[in-house]
Amino acid sequence: MSVVHVLRTDVSEQRGSEPLPELSALAEELDRTLARIEARLRGDLLTGAAGESAELPELRESYRQLARTFELERTDALLSRELDELVDAVNSLAALTVDD
Repeated sequence: MSVVHVLRTDVSEQRGSEPLPELSALAEELDRTLARIEARLRGDLLTGAAGESAELPELRESYRQLARTFELERTDALLSRELDELVDAVNSLAALTVDD
């Protein structure tokens, strides 16, 4: 589970940097999903905040929309591959840990 620790450390550091505006929606969804994974791993109840959806974000669809809108395969293939792998990893962790 070293990937979980790396992701958690990265999220908890709160570096104060904002994602590129184009990535902000996906970044927010990744943060929400990672928070749910962390809560589940800690054994916390998964009750959402007021107004927050109990369902996990559709990370794969958000990634596809981003890739289409900004033509990532053409403009930044490396970023496209990295985001694709990140979405796969977070979705896999969520499937293993979070009960919907």
